[in-house]
Amino acid sequence: MRVKGAPPFLPWVVAIWIAWTVAAAAVQDVAPAEPAFIFTQATYNGSILENTFGKKYIHTNHRMGIQLEGRFSALDIEYSITDGDKKNIFKAEAVTVEDFCFLRIRTRTDGFGRLNRELDPMFYLKVKATGVSPALKTVQETFADVIIQVKDENEFSPLFSTQKTTVSIPEDTPLHTSIAQVQASDADIGRNGDIYYSFKQATLVFAIHPTTGIVTLSRPVPYDRRHEFKLNVLARDRGTTPSARSSSLSQSELTIHILPVNYHAPSIRVHNHQTLVEHGNLDSVFAVLTITDPDHDDNGKIGGVDVINDERKVFRLAPQNTHGMFNILVTKPVDRETMPADYNITVIASDKGAPPKTATVTIPIRVQDVNDNEPVFEHSVYNVNISEIVLPRTPVVFVRAHDLDLGSNGEVRYSIVDGNERDLFSIDSESGLIKTAAHLDSELARQVTLVVQAQDQATSGSRKTGQSRVIVNIEDYNDNTPLFTMESDTVMVRENLPKGSRVTRVSARDDDGGDNGKLSYSIVNYNSVPFDINAFTGEITTKTILDYETMRRKYELHIRVADWGSPFRRERDMVLTVMIEDLNDNSPEFEKIRCSGYLSRESPHRMDVLTLTALDFDSGNTITYSITDGNGDDCFSIVPSTGKVTVNCDMSGYRDGTRTLTVVASDGQHVSIPVTVRLTLVNNKRNQNLADDNVRIRCDRTDVMKRFQAQTLASHEANIKMEGVTVASGSSKVNSAPVVDKGFSTYAEVSENVKIGTEVLDFGRYVSDSDTGFNGQLTYVISSDDDPEGAFKLDSFTGKLLVFSELDNEKKSVYSMTLTASDLGEAPLSVSKKVKIVIKDENDNVPIFEKALYELEVREDADVNSVLLKVRATDLDIGNNARIRYSILSDDRDFNIDPDAGTITVRRKLDRETHTDQELVIQAEDSGSPTRLSSTAVVHITITDTNDNAPVFLPDLYTVRVREDLPVGAVITTLTAHDLDEGANGRVVYSFAEGLPQNFEIDSLTGSVRIRRLLDYEITQVHNLTGRAVDAGQPALSATCTLVIEVMDVDENVYGPEFPDFLERASVAENSPIGSYVMRVKAQDMDDPAFGAGQITYSLQGGSGLGRFTMDSIAIPKTLSHNKIMHGECPSWFHKDEEGSDRCRRRGIKNLHVSDEAREQ
Repeated sequence: MRVKGAPPFLPWVVAIWIAWTVAAAAVQDVAPAEPAFIFTQATYNGSILENTFGKKYIHTNHRMGIQLEGRFSALDIEYSITDGDKKNIFKAEAVTVEDFCFLRIRTRTDGFGRLNRELDPMFYLKVKATGVSPALKTVQETFADVIIQVKDENEFSPLFSTQKTTVSIPEDTPLHTSIAQVQASDADIGRNGDIYYSFKQATLVFAIHPTTGIVTLSRPVPYDRRHEFKLNVLARDRGTTPSARSSSLSQSELTIHILPVNYHAPSIRVHNHQTLVEHGNLDSVFAVLTITDPDHDDNGKIGGVDVINDERKVFRLAPQNTHGMFNILVTKPVDRETMPADYNITVIASDKGAPPKTATVTIPIRVQDVNDNEPVFEHSVYNVNISEIVLPRTPVVFVRAHDLDLGSNGEVRYSIVDGNERDLFSIDSESGLIKTAAHLDSELARQVTLVVQAQDQATSGSRKTGQSRVIVNIEDYNDNTPLFTMESDTVMVRENLPKGSRVTRVSARDDDGGDNGKLSYSIVNYNSVPFDINAFTGEITTKTILDYETMRRKYELHIRVADWGSPFRRERDMVLTVMIEDLNDNSPEFEKIRCSGYLSRESPHRMDVLTLTALDFDSGNTITYSITDGNGDDCFSIVPSTGKVTVNCDMSGYRDGTRTLTVVASDGQHVSIPVTVRLTLVNNKRNQNLADDNVRIRCDRTDVMKRFQAQTLASHEANIKMEGVTVASGSSKVNSAPVVDKGFSTYAEVSENVKIGTEVLDFGRYVSDSDTGFNGQLTYVISSDDDPEGAFKLDSFTGKLLVFSELDNEKKSVYSMTLTASDLGEAPLSVSKKVKIVIKDENDNVPIFEKALYELEVREDADVNSVLLKVRATDLDIGNNARIRYSILSDDRDFNIDPDAGTITVRRKLDRETHTDQELVIQAEDSGSPTRLSSTAVVHITITDTNDNAPVFLPDLYTVRVREDLPVGAVITTLTAHDLDEGANGRVVYSFAEGLPQNFEIDSLTGSVRIRRLLDYEITQVHNLTGRAVDAGQPALSATCTLVIEVMDVDENVYGPEFPDFLERASVAENSPIGSYVMRVKAQDMDDPAFGAGQITYSLQGGSGLGRFTMDSIAIPKTLSHNKIMHGECPSWFHKDEEGSDRCRRRGIKNLHVSDEAREQ
């Protein structure tokens, strides 16, 4: 085996090199030595046990000395130590045997105590050899280095760094955790300094590593069983204890305190949990808390309790006199309406553990309502517009109020308390639907302000009310016909007024508002009258110049006034008589003009000369005629009324030959164009132009007569054809009642999910009225129904039945109502139909489970198809919408569910070890269309254990190698078996299958294997054991494993064999036969032969006799015999190196000198 503590390779090389250099230098300094006079080696190695005293030689595996050959054979050699032995411990001796001078180094007899390995582990000696030749009188010198290793003797016991060690560990420290380490030191080296640790007292709770001193936990240490462990730890070195030392052990005390673990958080129990009365309970006890903790010491003491999450600071905590009891007190009033519905407080309690553990409990706050809130309308003012022609029972608006109180305190009833003096409106007390209760008239009231009151249903005397205003703007409808407001229907107008002259202004009024009250005027017979009218002002003007003489003298204007209303205009007609007032607007016109002729001078007095007539186009004018010129002597006169001109004087005396008269006609205002009458005076008897008359005159005729006649004719025709204008009154129209088409269906279905405003049916499409105008204009209303909450509304103008509020089949599925259509005639007529509306169920309700979470336990050996649980969900819908099918959404490999019944059964063999807990997500889905609705619930299944798993060793083969000198109690391995079961079924007890082995023991709880007795490699090298693990189930299951423990041999050979003498001499006769006895040698070994280390074997290692002698290697004592015939040619002596070695290969060397007896003799 390798010697521990040997010096490193480099120092040896350096030492050899230094020794060789010094030796060579020394030889050169003294004298040139013959090359043959040298040591057999430049450096020798040897060893000696420390504390050796007296005459003890170093041990070396090689012969030390000088070979004496040739001329050096006669030298006297002496050895001396020249360097390296400052303490003068060693002495060099020379022993010459035949041709070899041995170098032997021993301790001096006075060196006791000076050979101490701990102080001087190595000696580097310089040995000088001096050879003196008496014959030649020469001196030879040479040097060699001898390196001596001082071997350790186990003289020291281990020493602990501290005699007492204290550690503290929590009681829940995991098994096999390192909890402490003890340390000892030993001044020796090698095995003498190697330390083994062990416990003085046998224990299964702790284990200590034999070489590191690390203490581990090998069994649980519950605090409630034991608080402290005191262990005595032994430290023993591995060396052999010398006889001078009583023991190689030392001892230290290890104290292990078990600390209680804060396993449990405090437990909080809530008692006397009260419901708060709104605005009350000041300083009253809301709840009582009991807080406990089952832990030990500080871990079980309550460190602090507090109320958290009390954002409104309503509560405070007050301890009672009883330990662990606390009161939660109300510190201020609470308002249920402002406090969140899910308002909770959290009580947190912590213990005094390190670290502390806390527990919390959430306490819901429930406040008992008092009627402290008035109903509040969604709007303080509602503005609604409604036409005045809607029929009674027409829906107007929903008013809604909310009361924050609960129950009857928050239940609201509605009423109209003001503004409904004429009972125009009604309100449903529950729904808040306002309807018309009578016919409306915008002309009487364009706006009605209703004061609506909402009153809660609290106990009488404590009810509260809220109010809102509903402003109903009654929209004007064109229900009024315009009325003319003129005082007279006849007007006079003068002729000859310029075009566009104002004649008169017609006026009318309309009580409607807006466009319905705006009026437009027109002349219906516009094309037959010479008048125009301003459509907006009603002003009538001439559209041409009027002429009394040629045009009609009376006109009847068909005046129509119409409003701008819709859908129809209302009109009223009248006849306006316009009389043309004649004016003197024409001058008389003569029928004859430019008259000339002859007049006899003898014409008698009063003779008619001519008559000039004039016509006046004006009616009723009187024409007068007069001579305005040429009659200065009044010889002529004219009749004013007829225009007859006569001679008024005697003209015979006139000398002038001509007279020119100017005649005019006048109507009293206008004068005609003058007519000149040129008369040539002649003598009647002498002028042939007169013939037989006294006067002869010619005039030019005008067309005035023709024109007058044409005017007279036109005037006659214009006035003679004048027809009267007939105006029909409105009341004269016949109003027929509306009718409903036979194709109208009185049955309709509507989905409950339709939006408000959805059309249900079109009643107006099937109602017709043959009348025109307002007699044919219809309005619609639901005249009777069983719908006080206003689910439907019949549009007043289109007749479409619309959804007016949300429908719900689950609340009401059928509605009956009467639809009425009424015209707008002055005497309205109506028609009605009863209809039935069925609310179709829609899949608008999700199936609801009875529970959101189901919990149950099932044994893992439950039979397949066994029933575990039945879940149930309900759906408020009907038909397919309410037909529910169940399914498992999560992993369903282990369980089935009946899709119709909801029964959950075991699908296959269960295995708790695979799934301890399973959460099944169960879906309940209806069969609705087009969309199916579903909800889920969770079924938490805990699978309880049965003993269906045997323990399993991992691995099933354990192989451990241990030194044979490990101390008793050392843990060499831990067998571990796993049992997938839980509780007692998974709790494993360990043992050896064949009973308890002599050398080992196993911890039944942890499987730790300890050395029970000292091991011995020489007796048993391998131990094959069978470990067994048995669970505590019923029936119990077990498993085994193989544990192979290989014992490692430890070098117990402390001492090598020693021969009593350095040199043995013997002789043998020449020619002795082969196998002859030569001599007997014997070596001694201080090791105990019982362990094999002290058993010695012998062998020949070298020398001149090698090959000629043999040695028995076993027998004691040993014999040496020659194996070849000795004869005279052989050398007379032989040198042999004999080796004795023990079984651990430690060697002892002995020199044998064998001589030939014959030669010696």
